[in-house]
Amino acid sequence: AGSCQVRTGCGHMSPTAGHWLQRAWTSRTYSGDATEGRHSGLRCHVANFRPLVHPLLSSRFNSHATATSALTPRRSMLLSSAPQCASASQLLLLLPLLLATLVAEVALHPANATSNWESRLPPASRSSYASLGEIKPWSGSIDSYKGLTTLLESCSFRKEIIIISTTDVFVDAAAQTVWMLRRFSIDHIIVMAPSEEACAATRERIPGICCAWNDIWFGLPPLKNKLSEHGFSGHRRLMQMRLRLAARSLRLSYNVLFLDTDIIVFDDPYKYLKAPPFDEIEMMFSGGDADANIGIMYVQNAAPDGPVAWIFAETADRMLRWSEAPEFITEREWPVLRNYQHLMWDQSNFIDAYVSAQLGRPTFHAAWNFHGENAEFNRTWLDAHIQVTGTRRKILRGPLNDAAKGVARVDHYELHSVELHRVFTGGRWPVAFGGAGYPTQRKEYSKAWQEQLRESGRPLWPEPEDPACADQADLFQVPGEQSSRSSAVRSLAGGDCPGRIAPERVVFFPTWMVAFWSYMNQMQHNWDVKKVPPTQVFGHNLFLIGDKRVYKNVLKFTYGWYNWTLAQTSREKQVFFASTTQQPVPKVLVASPTLLDSFVKRPDPMTFLRSMRLLFYAAAAMGRAFALPMMTCEDVQHLMHAIPKEPKLKINTDPWFSSASIPFSATDKADQCFWSAYMGNTCLEHGRGLLPPELEYLLSTLPAGQSTQNHGNTLVLTPANKPTRRIHSLTTDGHTDGHPPYQKTAHPAVMLQADATAQQSEGPDSYEELDFMEFRGDASKGNRVQGRRQLGTSTLHVGHAAHSSKRVLQRESDWPGVDVVGVTLEGLRAGAKHMSSAPILFIDQIPHVMDASLDMELEHFVKPAMDHCYAYAMWA
Repeated sequence: AGSCQVRTGCGHMSPTAGHWLQRAWTSRTYSGDATEGRHSGLRCHVANFRPLVHPLLSSRFNSHATATSALTPRRSMLLSSAPQCASASQLLLLLPLLLATLVAEVALHPANATSNWESRLPPASRSSYASLGEIKPWSGSIDSYKGLTTLLESCSFRKEIIIISTTDVFVDAAAQTVWMLRRFSIDHIIVMAPSEEACAATRERIPGICCAWNDIWFGLPPLKNKLSEHGFSGHRRLMQMRLRLAARSLRLSYNVLFLDTDIIVFDDPYKYLKAPPFDEIEMMFSGGDADANIGIMYVQNAAPDGPVAWIFAETADRMLRWSEAPEFITEREWPVLRNYQHLMWDQSNFIDAYVSAQLGRPTFHAAWNFHGENAEFNRTWLDAHIQVTGTRRKILRGPLNDAAKGVARVDHYELHSVELHRVFTGGRWPVAFGGAGYPTQRKEYSKAWQEQLRESGRPLWPEPEDPACADQADLFQVPGEQSSRSSAVRSLAGGDCPGRIAPERVVFFPTWMVAFWSYMNQMQHNWDVKKVPPTQVFGHNLFLIGDKRVYKNVLKFTYGWYNWTLAQTSREKQVFFASTTQQPVPKVLVASPTLLDSFVKRPDPMTFLRSMRLLFYAAAAMGRAFALPMMTCEDVQHLMHAIPKEPKLKINTDPWFSSASIPFSATDKADQCFWSAYMGNTCLEHGRGLLPPELEYLLSTLPAGQSTQNHGNTLVLTPANKPTRRIHSLTTDGHTDGHPPYQKTAHPAVMLQADATAQQSEGPDSYEELDFMEFRGDASKGNRVQGRRQLGTSTLHVGHAAHSSKRVLQRESDWPGVDVVGVTLEGLRAGAKHMSSAPILFIDQIPHVMDASLDMELEHFVKPAMDHCYAYAMWA
């Protein structure tokens, strides 16, 4: 698969560079007929070969010091002409580009770096909507109508567009999504970015991509109030931008596939979206009435003035109307609305717009729910909506086509469908639904949005409160008391209400089309890259415990759907969470298999956490990242169930933040998992920790002598000449209260940490002198004291002779009961110094590093990391 023949007018040539060119962006070699797209042997015509060359070359010549300006015009001429059969002279012009790309690829990626992750990828068929090489990559502002139409004309294919979003910081997630789609030759993708600078950074790292941005304030002064802060800043600003692009595109009769970037694309989506039962449905998403998720949505054949297009426009519109008149929300007496974070969430407002179209009248049940001051209202509010929406669904049934049967593992479909209608108030607002939902008058921001929607020249739906439509009958019996008010919204030209047009339909994706990882049925769904055919078309990571920038990618790691080669560019060579600018490839401390077996097999939670902490500390002391261990899935499950039962730990038992066992199928070892507790930024970043999939990839890039344990890369620990001692859980003045050292009691326990020792063994008064850190009650604050322990006894005298107090040492039977001889911090570093060049350092023993200076020296580096890493199962 590493080479293909390029047919020319003068014979054949087999450039092995073909594999390198396509590897980073398609991870497969095309084969087939240039005109019909049939896969019939290892032959790549120029028409198939061209789109593979094009995006990668533009990246490499932007990224590396190459004479781009001299080559770009010639390259563009060749690539845009798309010859069915190129001349030898034309192909010779490409050779410098091919060679430069090959050199760059070899320099960036060792030859064996592709053998593991790439070899596991399943074959990818060419989509019937294959657009790779057909679009004209464009970047610019879409504030103007001309900018919008230029974008759509340049970057669409057969009136189809795919919208994703990114910032200049999180380009990798978008790049991985683009790569997954390009595996099927799908390239009509538009990336929404927050600014021109973000688009430039995105296009540098995702070659050949279309990128756009716009001003969410329409050139007006930015709104600055509580509502606008929650709805239009940070990540939510970007969500507004992509919603508005979708709404404006639907006004121009484009079909829109709307994607988050925390997804896995298992198969060509158009193979299913353009076949029964979906081909006659206008809108599809996952979830239901009250929990719709807009991370993966598809809209096709929607009327520019119909209810589906209205839903997208209305989601943005109502948030603008509230933000430009915040007193309508903040000063209303009923319902009281104070949860602005939820109120101004694009997803809750999309749900409301969708339910409004289902009911034929505006409602706000999702955005106005979850406000703590309205507990009773929330219950009655939700009940009122459920009573109505629960009667609106229909069940669609029928046979699946062959492709869908393979994925769904069933022969027939059963889908929930709902009809959508134009929305009118009829001049009445049900009190049970919260009363009036819009400010009486539009202001300049929502007016500017309406003007953008009118730019298409297509008829626009009537305003829900238009007086001309006051006689529109409700589609259902509105519950409870009605309220009315005079409306000042603009009447339609001519004063006639166009009424309700033909309804459009929505279906909820079945789980074989879209499933969230947190909710999927492990018996039915399997995200393993080796599963052919896949068990679903899209996988949505959605939510896991840990930091978003970590868990959004981790599932791609674990199931084998992560392009590590591409990450060299999209993450600017810092492909590991532990990567730093100074050290893109971190040096790692790895617990040997023998050591892991000693504390991960049916792990005792205290032993496991203590061992992890010591290994973590030791790695930090040596300037290395600690490779967080994977275990059998059974052992992870055991640990997860044992930790909440451990009385000596403080546990956050909130089930929403409970831990998970993450399966690691993209490895040659069977039945491997790791603990989701690892997935915190402070556990990994700045050279702290490496996740098991990251270690697996790193090992695959190293020669065998460096990736496997041997005498040259194994750290052997030897005790110091003057061993130190850490003594925990001492009773106070001979009293035994049985409490561990961190708890304050009537007789505060004391933790003493030895810093240095000197023994006097002559005569009957044999003793050892100790310099201690003494901790009373609060283990975060200690006082340095001197003490003397009489040899052969368990009695310790602390302080000056005149004011000495007697402590009786508890032995190992009491938790933590540790009285061990360890290595000094200095000794640990010295032991590893002669192996400092080894990228992987193995360790066979738990390093009991007991210097008093250790906690102080590493406190700001390690302590916050460990606390975050085990936020719900940590030392107090």
